[in-house]
Amino acid sequence: MQTPVDIGADISKDYVNVSCATHVFPNAKLLNRRAVLLAWLKRLPAGTRIGMEATATYHELLASLAHRLGLVVYVLNAKDVHHYAKATAQRAKTDRVDAALIARYVAKEHNQLHVWYPACPAQRQLQRLMRRRGKLTRTRASLRSSLQGVPSLRSDLRALLKHFDSLIAKLDTQARALVSRNVEREQAFGRLVPFDSQELALSVGKFDSVFGIEYLDNQANIRTGVTPSLIARYTTGQSIGAKLFYRLQIAPIASALSLNVAVTNSGNFIEVLQPPDANLTGAPVASGRLGYELNASALQAKLGASAMVGPRNDQPERSAQQRAYGADLRVAVAGIYLNAEYVRVDQGQGGPKTTSVGTYPFASAFWARGGYVQLAYALALDAGPLRTTLGAWSQGPRIERERFALLERWRDRMLAEPDGVQAFVAAYPTTEIDALVRMVADARAERARGAPPRKSVHPHCLRRRSSPRPRHGLPARRRS
Repeated sequence: MQTPVDIGADISKDYVNVSCATHVFPNAKLLNRRAVLLAWLKRLPAGTRIGMEATATYHELLASLAHRLGLVVYVLNAKDVHHYAKATAQRAKTDRVDAALIARYVAKEHNQLHVWYPACPAQRQLQRLMRRRGKLTRTRASLRSSLQGVPSLRSDLRALLKHFDSLIAKLDTQARALVSRNVEREQAFGRLVPFDSQELALSVGKFDSVFGIEYLDNQANIRTGVTPSLIARYTTGQSIGAKLFYRLQIAPIASALSLNVAVTNSGNFIEVLQPPDANLTGAPVASGRLGYELNASALQAKLGASAMVGPRNDQPERSAQQRAYGADLRVAVAGIYLNAEYVRVDQGQGGPKTTSVGTYPFASAFWARGGYVQLAYALALDAGPLRTTLGAWSQGPRIERERFALLERWRDRMLAEPDGVQAFVAAYPTTEIDALVRMVADARAERARGAPPRKSVHPHCLRRRSSPRPRHGLPARRRS
């Protein structure tokens, strides 16, 4: 049986330079083509670690093929590799030397590196859209910065920026549509409600944990705090299995008792903390919560006790158990909300443990104790005025452009038609008539001589001389 080795790869659009840290395999320069890379990867021993820098999309083919063959893949930040080269006093800079450096880096530091896993097709498509959007945004900012000081190009620049905004908006629309079509399947289950008169439901599929209360506001948009608590990692994971929920209403005392129990293929830890997704023994993990609710008119309170027991996910023997216990409290009174939870987690010591970075002789025991208390106050606000103000702000630029275009049409009419001034005064009764007549007369004389127009006929000047509330057309903007 061959011993796993550490490989470094320096990747460009057309070629991949590879190097082995122990020189068991010779250095090679391969075409960055599927058939060539696949034939070379099949020669590597199982468990081989291979590292490469993230180079646009050129590294994705090698990384995905290596992962598919069961190799351990590291996609590295180029800055980290650069600093490592400086720390090792490496001065040469060639593709072959870079590949050898990456191989050495992986061999020495793989315990500190994060294993790469391929994104799903929707994620890759979204990443490409975001890269293109970022490039458009940077290009737009660069053009605006370099050309905004050139008066002769001002109108062209506005049109160009508008076109950039249109392209960015199209990318945003595509990204939103992609996200809406491919929402992460954190939950996917079927629910059976056998009796309309009873709050009894049976769910089968992938669903939220039944442990504690923090899973209820696991999503950021409904969370009171900025981030989840530190104990959320032990109570908010999703699992596959069956869940039974029952609530018994006690109307005379405005109360209710609830029971939520589940049998799943893994514990309540989040995915990052309990690979693989299903425990290796095949035995289920049981969890549940017993709760009491008080729903009085002035006070709402909810108390609960939770428990979880079952085999560890990373152990093939059922003797290595994991257990968790918790208590929670929620109180709402007079706009004040109090949430509190305490959790105790214990995992027993196990036998050999295999992870993405290697095999270890035993899995150490683990325990955690923690809790949180959160106090919040809900301030009652009438959102109507705020929505009106925000709506007015959003419509402000459009109204301003329409008003400016209207004044431009008035200017052209007053200069071209004898009765243009009288029509303008009729529409804007509080206009400074004498100043307007002098302005129009001077502009007509200058136009007859072929001189450039005066600034006084600019629409901004018309707006200053006109009424803030015209009888016809769009309302003028009040001066502050």
